[in-house]
Amino acid sequence: MLDIKNKEYELKFPVNTLCMMAEDDIDIMNIENVPVNLKTIRDLFYYGLKYENKKITKNQAGDLMDDYLEDGGNIYDLFVEIMNALGKSLGKGKANNDSEEADNEEEGK
Repeated sequence: MLDIKNKEYELKFPVNTLCMMAEDDIDIMNIENVPVNLKTIRDLFYYGLKYENKKITKNQAGDLMDDYLEDGGNIYDLFVEIMNALGKSLGKGKANNDSEEADNEEEGK
């Protein structure tokens, strides 16, 4: 959940959105081949917002990113939020914490 200008935004990536992303050359099943640059981050953010706001445009998503950055957020934290939401949509939970928890559970056996 992101707080931007006192409004909360939840990023979601349902299957139909993931398919639209693939049509836009952002194939999550081959994420290693997707270049990570500002345009890609903006596009991922846009698609994540689209579930709750079907009429949002890429320019509006970029404006929200500007607001987030002006509020003191940074692009790295935004990218982590996007990747965590993608992981959750693919049934993987949070990108960073799940692998650590699995390691800790394995050590406790």
